[in-house]
Amino acid sequence: MKTSAVIVCGGRGSRMGAAVNKVYLPLGKSTILARTLRAFIALEQIAEIIIVYHPDDHQLLKSVLESVDSQKIKTALAGKERQNSVYNGLLACNPEHQLVLIHDGARPFISQQLIVDIIERTKKAGAVVPAMALVDTIKEVENDTNEKIKAVQRQSSLSPLEVIGAQTRKIPKVLIKEQKKEKKNKSHFTPDGHSIDAFMQENRYAEQLLKEIQKISKKIEKSPLEVHWKDALLCVTDLKEIELHYRRKEELLFPHLNQDDFVLLTENFSILNKTVKKNIRNIIQSVKSKNIKNFKALFNQTYEMIHEGIKKEEQTLFPAALSKLTETQWETIRAEGKEIGYAWIERAQDPLTAHMEEEGETLEGFRLETGFLSIEKIDQVFNSLPLEVTVVNEEDQIIYYNRHEDRIFKRLPGFIGENYINCHTGRNEKTVKKIIANFKKQKQEEIELFFNMDDKKIFVQYKPFYNHNGEYKGFIEITTDISYYRQIEGEQTDIL
Repeated sequence: MKTSAVIVCGGRGSRMGAAVNKVYLPLGKSTILARTLRAFIALEQIAEIIIVYHPDDHQLLKSVLESVDSQKIKTALAGKERQNSVYNGLLACNPEHQLVLIHDGARPFISQQLIVDIIERTKKAGAVVPAMALVDTIKEVENDTNEKIKAVQRQSSLSPLEVIGAQTRKIPKVLIKEQKKEKKNKSHFTPDGHSIDAFMQENRYAEQLLKEIQKISKKIEKSPLEVHWKDALLCVTDLKEIELHYRRKEELLFPHLNQDDFVLLTENFSILNKTVKKNIRNIIQSVKSKNIKNFKALFNQTYEMIHEGIKKEEQTLFPAALSKLTETQWETIRAEGKEIGYAWIERAQDPLTAHMEEEGETLEGFRLETGFLSIEKIDQVFNSLPLEVTVVNEEDQIIYYNRHEDRIFKRLPGFIGENYINCHTGRNEKTVKKIIANFKKQKQEEIELFFNMDDKKIFVQYKPFYNHNGEYKGFIEITTDISYYRQIEGEQTDIL
């Protein structure tokens, strides 16, 4: 019966008054943690050892691991509270192992015989807590709950036979499964405010979203009603945000880890990420076309791949990054991460936001996803663009156009509120009707047209936009005279 050992050492040494976590304090010619580990390493019954540590201690832990040099050891991040740390350790355990020992890393004098006895007794009892008889005089105190001051109501001595001192705990694997069911939000088990914390929160959301899509998939299989397909499209479109998670990982973390020791790890992640992103796009298409077979096959594959990616991130990639990167590098990653964006989770407050709020400026009406623009600035930006912009709402009405100096398609103030289709005739009217129909049915994500007009080459792009519920809200028409760009040759890298 294979056994995992979770060694918890994520404390800060505050009760002891030590400058560092007490598990890293010297003990003889070694350290407290190293001596604790050797007791477990030497036993063949222990298949793996999970060390749960605080990220601030990664250099200290690295030194200890070099001193014990064991292939059995894996790591997991400590949580906000001790029970959170224990849970993180349980998640890192091999799911094939039948037993788990949980031990405090600051208790170095556990004997190998006690460990073996715990394992053997657990096979029979299911869960075991080792304990020892006490020889001290123990007092039981009851407090008056009706008073704020803890008034002693009764004191009595307890027989040493009635009280024992608990030591290392053991819990069976079945208990881990039950705890997993009860935990609905694990994001607080990671260091608050850290870039890794953002990755972990995104993983928790992704897990919940996958679970929801799985439920919808089963409903569709039983009864492919229109409402189920809409729910599926909404959730799968939401899942597409995972691309932000992958982008931050690939563009910000991987460059720091792309060395001989980590190149295979990062390459494997890149392949997995690319496949997941492609699958999600194909899943969206299968939902739109109501292809149950493709939807189910693609989703099941993607479900497994995302979960596998999460497991590898939290057990291997994140600990590796925490052990290697400096605080300066983490600050850079955090700043650049805000530029790329986050999947699903709320972004940290931008300094510009804080400044504007301190000055008492109102942000209503011009708070944008990536910054702030006044109404005047928005107008200036659109009017200075080297292209024509026309915005049409879900009712096919023109609601905006920019004032481009040399507009190809003339627009006047009277056009606002007019039906976009009525602004076209003949063949153009048929084309426009088809474009709008395809957007409303979500058949196409972009349409491009190009044609000659006098001595010009005109390029027109149509892009639809949708709200968070996946409902069609209109489209934007972008028109450009590309004649000049087609003539460009060579390079110009300086100002003339």
